[in-house]
Amino acid sequence: MNRLLVIILHSMCAIIFFASFAWLAYENMVPSGAVTYVQNFKERTPFVSDFWPPERMDPIVKIGEYAVRPVVESPVSFFIYPPRVFQTSTIAITYKLKEPALFEVGIETGEKADEIKMNSWESLESLGGDYWRGTITVPMSTWWRDRNYRYHAELSVDELLDRENELLVREISVSLAGKPDGIRAWWNSFK
Repeated sequence: MNRLLVIILHSMCAIIFFASFAWLAYENMVPSGAVTYVQNFKERTPFVSDFWPPERMDPIVKIGEYAVRPVVESPVSFFIYPPRVFQTSTIAITYKLKEPALFEVGIETGEKADEIKMNSWESLESLGGDYWRGTITVPMSTWWRDRNYRYHAELSVDELLDRENELLVREISVSLAGKPDGIRAWWNSFK
């Protein structure tokens, strides 16, 4: 009787393990064709990084119910690390500037540091508390991907340090869309 119980328990554990693996593989493929990742500086995500380099930022502060990343020198970069290739990405950044300034998002289009395409906001929405949400949509085919399968972007604010201005970023939201291009795209997501 004990041996039969051990066999049943081992079988159940194996089934749970393989079912979990199959579910994770299926979810990694994003079969719905759309996924949104949010970096809110409170609950981190591995899919949207914090800003870089660290010397251009102050520590995260809490303003009301939100964690906010103060940026004191421009430009700062971040990367997106999706599980597979998508057709489009929509980047929405919720921010506040102490003084008005030109604020653009740059997308790396090549391996060299100067291969950046700057984008002005396609839409700009006023939120409460002097915050704004700027949105751009970028075709992923124009966005360069490094050898670690990360897409790099850059935030640039004119004369941020010179004017003693400060950019307060509350959230970066990246919505990716596009059905997988078959089993090969799914398989490449594991590399």
